[in-house]
Amino acid sequence: KESGKIGIGTTSPSHLLDIDGDIRIRGNDIRDNSGNPAISFDGSSNTTIAGNLSTSGGYIAQLDVVSSSPFAVTAAHHYLAVDTSAARTINLPAISSGDIGRILTIFDAAGNANNQNITINVGDGGEDISGGGNYVINTPGGVVTIICAAADAWVIINKIT
Repeated sequence: KESGKIGIGTTSPSHLLDIDGDIRIRGNDIRDNSGNPAISFDGSSNTTIAGNLSTSGGYIAQLDVVSSSPFAVTAAHHYLAVDTSAARTINLPAISSGDIGRILTIFDAAGNANNQNITINVGDGGEDISGGGNYVINTPGGVVTIICAAADAWVIINKIT
């Protein structure tokens, strides 16, 4: 068209490419401006999003897979899916004032926590996690959700053990 807009299934496209209907991608990737895969498909209904997925309002809920130990938690982490093919140690950061109210969920993604425990350690020794120096997930499929409740305490707010 003269406007430079292409319509598929529509005669009046409103964007450069306007598709009215489902899309089938025969390649494996949708690429970003730099040519890097941003969204990848494996042909078996599995989709991978490279980087963070942001929602409207600016909240980012990052899911990370933990497959090495020790794993150092940063402010970017919200959900940790722990590969329990081996025992794993999760080290929480020293608490700063910006951490108060922060929620973190850590879970056994492989169902082996009874044989390969997940040990969650507090930051610099001045903090605790619900009254102790660490917390251990040792139940298959176990999960713990913690909140940074004060300048010196992570508190367990939910657990499945």
